[in-house]
Amino acid sequence: SHYHLVTRWVVDGTPEEVASVCSDSAALSRWFPATYLESTVLHPGMPGHEVGKVVRVRVKGWMPHTLSFVFRVVAADTPLTFTVEATGDFE
Repeated sequence: SHYHLVTRWVVDGTPEEVASVCSDSAALSRWFPATYLESTVLHPGMPGHEVGKVVRVRVKGWMPHTLSFVFRVVAADTPLTFTVEATGDFE
């Protein structure tokens, strides 16, 4: 199966401020503690760019279980958009 998950958030901040928070992958559990239980950057990606960054995460939301997966940033139009591919429990 193929899934295409799109999220749109409305936040109070400039695109640069929001991109700064979202690109701080190692701090996802600090910014979003109800969802991200752990996050570890395995590869930082291209210098000065998000593309190629690889991050291992463990997440939980309203579900009765946790999910573990790795995501890789495959495209970025910083500070407006980014696209990731996920492997692990989403496969």
